[in-house]
Amino acid sequence: MTELAESDSPTEPEIVETQGWGKRLINTIIAPEKSFEIIRDHKSRIWLLTALLVIIAVAFPQTIIIQRTIAQFKATGPELPPGIELTEEEIAQVQASTPAFTFWLGLIGIIIGLILVWLIWAGIILLFVSMFGGRTEFGKLWRLTIWASIPIAIQSILSGIYLLIAGGIQPLLTSAASFMTNPAAALLAPSSPEDFASFTPPTGGSLALFSLASWVDPFYIWRLLLLILGVMIIAKINWRKSIAIVLIPWLLGILIMAGIAGLTGSLAF
Repeated sequence: MTELAESDSPTEPEIVETQGWGKRLINTIIAPEKSFEIIRDHKSRIWLLTALLVIIAVAFPQTIIIQRTIAQFKATGPELPPGIELTEEEIAQVQASTPAFTFWLGLIGIIIGLILVWLIWAGIILLFVSMFGGRTEFGKLWRLTIWASIPIAIQSILSGIYLLIAGGIQPLLTSAASFMTNPAAALLAPSSPEDFASFTPPTGGSLALFSLASWVDPFYIWRLLLLILGVMIIAKINWRKSIAIVLIPWLLGILIMAGIAGLTGSLAF
C-alpha cells in the first residue's frame, strides 16, 4: 500500500500558492530554493507582477537615455557618420520630420525582446531537460525564467539611478580600458548630451569583445545561478546536469552574438 501511495503522489493536483508576492520576491533574492519549490509544487499567477516589475525596471534606464537622446537631437540634429555633413537647413528638416515616437520604438523593441528571451530560455531549457532525462512543464520553466530575471531588474534600477546622478549617458560609452586605468574619473566625470558627438565608433573586434563582456557581469551570473538552481529543483535532476542544461545554450548564445557583433562592426566601420 505504501508503494502504491508513493507512486500516485506525483499525479496529485498542484496546490494553489498562498504566499504573498513580496515574500516570494524576497525569497528569490535571499532563499531562492524556497521560491523555486513553490514554482514546482504550486499554481500561481503572481509571476505576472514579477514580469511587470522586470519590464518596468528594464525600461527605467532606457527611458532616461531616450529622453536625453531626443533632447540632443532637438538641440544639435542627428548624429552623422564621419565625412557626412548636412547644412543647417537640412538638419532642421530632419529634426522637423522625425517624430519623438521614433526614438521610443527602440524601447518597445527591448520589451518585446525581453519577453522573447523568456520564451526562448524556457523552450531551450525544456528541450535540454528532456535530453538529460528530466521531466517538467513549459509553464514552470517560463515562470522560472521570469523569477530568475530579478537580478536584471535590480541592475536596471541601479543603472537608471546612476544615469540620473551622472547627468548624462557618456558613462555607458566608457571603454573597459579607461575604466581600469582611472575608474574614479570614468564613473564620476560629468557629461552632457553633446558627448555623443565625441564618441568614436569601435572596431569589429572591439564590438565582439564588448559583446562577450556584456554577457559576463555579476548580475547576469547571478541570473544564471538562479536558473541552474531552479532547473535542479523544478526538474528534479542533479546539479551537474542542471549546470550543463543552462550553460551549454548560454555559451552557444554568447559565441553567436559575439560573432554577429564582430561581423556587423567590420561591415559598418
